[in-house]
Amino acid sequence: MNVLAIGDIHGRTNWQQAPIAAADKVIFMGDYVDSKEFSDEQTDEVLKQIVALKEAEPEKFVLLLGNHDVAYLHYPEHPCSGFRFYMQKKWTAFYREHQSAFQVAYQLDHYLFTHAGVSRLWARKHGIKGDHLADTLNALQETAAGREALFECGAIRGGNPGATSGLVWADQRETAGHYISGFHQIVGHTPLPEIRKYGDEESSITYIDVLGKTVDFWERTF
Repeated sequence: MNVLAIGDIHGRTNWQQAPIAAADKVIFMGDYVDSKEFSDEQTDEVLKQIVALKEAEPEKFVLLLGNHDVAYLHYPEHPCSGFRFYMQKKWTAFYREHQSAFQVAYQLDHYLFTHAGVSRLWARKHGIKGDHLADTLNALQETAAGREALFECGAIRGGNPGATSGLVWADQRETAGHYISGFHQIVGHTPLPEIRKYGDEESSITYIDVLGKTVDFWERTF
């Protein structure tokens, strides 16, 4: 199976250069909205295009939620910088209408895909463990308490000083040296000039939020 992962979108269209047709599974890493470069009209259209791909081929496409998406889907519970208040009603309605198209985690063997990554500190704090982490993480979104854990934001990203960033907020500085053992994580969220990997054959984390600087994607054949 050919797997393709595409970094943060934020209204960009260069994701369309990805070899989507040749992939068996395509994973979008989240953050479809709140662009600093492109109009809200373009951002809105790109969001609709990506959701349309999912609805046309639901088994092929995986749409992960990022912190910017969560801010609209669960408005007003989890605020985010760059939030477009004048787009709130429209995007909240859209995300809620299509909520079943999105998830917070996807797992293939011991490869775990989330928007920002699961750190050892956060996993230990919330008792997250086991071989099937994506199932556990996705289930957390079903309750208010679970969402508080998932969408926790630490001080590095402007959150509470005592908080430990969860899987839509964790910064590279919180995960690069503290990724969980036994998994190979693929994440976005931290903008970088090129794809960057930390770890070894047993455990690793790879950052792929690069579309703001270069056109590159994560690919692997399973």
